[in-house]
Amino acid sequence: MSDRSQLEDVYNGRTLSRQRRWISIIVTAILLAAFVAGGIVGYLRDINPLFAVGAIGIAVCAFLLGLFANREDKLRADQTKLVLDIAREMAAFLRRGLNEETALEACRFLLPVTDAASVAIYYKGECIGHAGADAIWEEYGGDPVPIPWAKKMFDYGATCVVRSDDEEPLPTALKACATALIKVSNSNDNNLDLGTLKLYYRRRRDIGETQQAMVIGFAALISVQLVQRELARQTEIATNMELRALQAQINPHFLFNTINTIASLIRTDPMKARDLLREFAVFYRRTLESSQDNITIELELAQTLRYLRFEIARFGAERIHWDSRIEPGLEKIVVPAFIIQPLVENSVGHAMRDTGEPLHIFVDVRSSGEDDVIIDVTDDGVGMDASKVSVAMKSDGSRGAGIAIKNVDERMKSCFGPGSGLKISSELGVGTTVTLTLVDAKKRQAGEEGNR
Repeated sequence: MSDRSQLEDVYNGRTLSRQRRWISIIVTAILLAAFVAGGIVGYLRDINPLFAVGAIGIAVCAFLLGLFANREDKLRADQTKLVLDIAREMAAFLRRGLNEETALEACRFLLPVTDAASVAIYYKGECIGHAGADAIWEEYGGDPVPIPWAKKMFDYGATCVVRSDDEEPLPTALKACATALIKVSNSNDNNLDLGTLKLYYRRRRDIGETQQAMVIGFAALISVQLVQRELARQTEIATNMELRALQAQINPHFLFNTINTIASLIRTDPMKARDLLREFAVFYRRTLESSQDNITIELELAQTLRYLRFEIARFGAERIHWDSRIEPGLEKIVVPAFIIQPLVENSVGHAMRDTGEPLHIFVDVRSSGEDDVIIDVTDDGVGMDASKVSVAMKSDGSRGAGIAIKNVDERMKSCFGPGSGLKISSELGVGTTVTLTLVDAKKRQAGEEGNR
């Protein structure tokens, strides 16, 4: 059986099932009555063969009823599986939003599913994608069933069904159309209407309850996918705004301290001051360029090392010791920019001891399991007790470690999904380890490289 036949069977299955069920009930009732009557007559007249036939008949009828019941269950299971498969397939390309490319993909996908002659998606009154009956579209020069032919207007959740009749015949070979709105809200505000989904058919009788239910369902499915994409986009915008706020709040202190450090070196070590000034220009240019982009772990560590050069120049090489290790093969793993540097900056700003002892910072990038990646930022500074760790993780504070940790945690979860994020392990007087978990980072990297 072809895919098209399977789809037709599933979508028309409810009608077919009703017909078969009523036929089976009538036939079964007749057989059951005949066999029961035969059994009763056989029992009353002491004719064992007839009684046996009646008993067998009852068993056969019960079997037939069970068989048709199983058929109904299988049909429902097939319908459920098909709906889930359709939702998964459409979600794959609608994540990119509604444009000419994705609209065309959606129309081509829905054409065999709906058994329509043509499928079209409109946005702001213009057709941005259609599939099927291309010759008719070209001949008519646009919508083969224009809105003036509509017999009734529609609200969200209902269809507008247009059918040709003898008094007002439609001008094309497509004689019927079912339409539903694509929206991003249940509001009746027309400004929120993204467009319409239209299913065209060659005969008036081709549009029934099934086709109307399909156009409503698929329009709602497209709407849901667009809502999810819009939410993801708004989340990304909010996260980037928080990142900019983080940079605006942390960087002025770092900026002033670095300028003062370079200014003092101009008199004592002009060559070192010149080198730091050049490095400072590179550092800030990279910060501004990558504030909204994803970069490799290798580049993120390089930017972190630039930051540490200024802090080492400020505090002295004897106060800050730095080292890092990247497991071979993980250098090119792509991560959101500005996730390691803020954690190292927290170590310098909050973990250094007043006694003048050196602070050791170590960044370790390693695999975990088959596809996950772990980044540990460890220091041997003053550490924190459990209450301070809890405050740092939950804080939406306006400055310092709270906002840095919260921002990094949210961006990791947004980028790498459930199970990803940030965890703090700390002990007073011993030090702190901040662990970043990147779920499926290697699988994601392999997929992106394969698409290039």
